[in-house]
Amino acid sequence: MLEKAPSLMRRISKFLQQVIGLLFHPEPDRFSKWVERLWFAGLYLFGGVTWSFFLNFGRLGFDLHDWTQEGPRYAFLRQALLENLLPLHIGSELAATDRFLAIPDTVISPQVVLLRFIEPGLFVLINTLFLYSLGYLGLLLLRRKYSWSPVTFSVVFLLFSLNGNPIAHIAVGHSMWVSYFLLPYFALLVMNLLEGQTGWKWITQMALLQFALFLQGGFHFVIWSLMFLVLLGIFSHHLLGSILKAIFFTVLLSLVRILPPALEFSGQDNPFISGYFSVNDLLEAFTTLTIPAAARSGMYSALGWWEVDIYTGLLGFAFLIVFGLYQTWKTPPSIETAQHTLLAPILTMTVLSIGKMFQPITMLPIPLMDVERVSSRFLILPVVMTLVLGGVQMERFLRNKTRSFGPQLTTLMLVGLMAHDLLQHARLWRVENMATLFTRTPVNIRAQVILRADPPYTTALLVGLGVGVLTFVFLTYKTIREQQKIS
Repeated sequence: MLEKAPSLMRRISKFLQQVIGLLFHPEPDRFSKWVERLWFAGLYLFGGVTWSFFLNFGRLGFDLHDWTQEGPRYAFLRQALLENLLPLHIGSELAATDRFLAIPDTVISPQVVLLRFIEPGLFVLINTLFLYSLGYLGLLLLRRKYSWSPVTFSVVFLLFSLNGNPIAHIAVGHSMWVSYFLLPYFALLVMNLLEGQTGWKWITQMALLQFALFLQGGFHFVIWSLMFLVLLGIFSHHLLGSILKAIFFTVLLSLVRILPPALEFSGQDNPFISGYFSVNDLLEAFTTLTIPAAARSGMYSALGWWEVDIYTGLLGFAFLIVFGLYQTWKTPPSIETAQHTLLAPILTMTVLSIGKMFQPITMLPIPLMDVERVSSRFLILPVVMTLVLGGVQMERFLRNKTRSFGPQLTTLMLVGLMAHDLLQHARLWRVENMATLFTRTPVNIRAQVILRADPPYTTALLVGLGVGVLTFVFLTYKTIREQQKIS
């Protein structure tokens, strides 16, 4: 019996080494496929449970900071659904305007129909998990495109799903930040553009993605995405034509979400606040684990820490710098020209997120630019694009450097430590802990559906809807014709 024990331990050790090896270098056999599926399922459940815990499993009080304005919006949509009325005018003292659809960051996507059956808090949880699932699928599409191993995918997944930006913003009541989970599709389309997909299919897909962001309340994400595309076109002139077409048709397709806010808020003064106070503060935002109780102390009394938080931990930040930026820059252009092309817009948007660098642009007569009062926010888009570049470069590194068990085990431990740091941040910033940052303000989130005549508002909605429908028909026609010619 004692003689069999060492033999059993050797078999177990050999099996574990085989499994770990497949996480770095998958094989086309059935066993390897099962290892991958179990690993990916485990990652998905890990993220889903973390976000559920973070949102207190849907038990939200809507009595802290911006949750006080989110609660009435969801209550209003629920009331409109229960009364079978269009959600046009909201009756609530907590609403900035009674023209509900003129509020650009409201969620009006199809899944709001669930509010007919569930309370707002549970809806926020389900909607977040739904968008999280779509984001996970988008990451899987990127993984398939670049043949990422399970380990490489894990790093990208963890840094994308649990970095400080979506965590901190949603914690303080920016529930529309779930739009963030659609950014993998933006990254995928940008990479496709760089690889030569410049036709009507790409233009239609990009316009539809931006429209989907609008429906999720991702008004700011649309602006940042279009900013990134413009910068990409400036640095890559041969892509500018397709980019400008995509922007043009994005505006036409989304006009129903653009005209009402333009009617309601045009002419308002939107003074610029700030971005990261300094380069040093930007670096700290990636690596410093700031507790909520200290999020409004010192210089952050005017611009809360949640507006700059993009925590990745030291290991995650090292991944972005070493693989995302340095290795991409170091790779010969003849091998990865597309990746080199992305560095310029990534670094430009990063620079614009610091201090007052973006303020002069807000003073120019460029539509929508003056609404970006906190430029630190749009750093998340360069970070997501850098994550994709880092995944490509890390995969190349792992294929050449991790053929033995020692480096593989070391790499897994580093990934585990990175996950630990991200989990610590999510635990500290969970919604339930926001009472240490804000004073609870009991509010009545009930909102009534007001029925009143408002010709300018309804005209803006009808014109926007009509133009959007015609634009969708036109894009569908052009895409089908293009595909027929190709085939």
